[in-house]
Amino acid sequence: MLEIEVYHTPSCGSCRRAKRLVEFVVSTHYPKEVKIRNIDLSDPRNREEARAKEVYGVPTVIIGETIIRGTPHGESEIIEFIEKYKREHKEV
Repeated sequence: MLEIEVYHTPSCGSCRRAKRLVEFVVSTHYPKEVKIRNIDLSDPRNREEARAKEVYGVPTVIIGETIIRGTPHGESEIIEFIEKYKREHKEV
């Protein structure tokens, strides 16, 4: 199962938009194939993991090996990277 990671902070408006967009795409197109993991970077316990994955700002969305820094440009961008992951891994 593909797990999309969304790095965010509670006070970030762009983060809220990114989370809503990812949640909409997953719930609409991939409800049984994709899991979302929201990681709050205002919690110091999550910062080491973020640095290890080269996440230095929010929002950051990681779909497989693809890192989207900033808010995704739309539904089609998220779908494109999920489909790329599916082609490359044939497990979703």
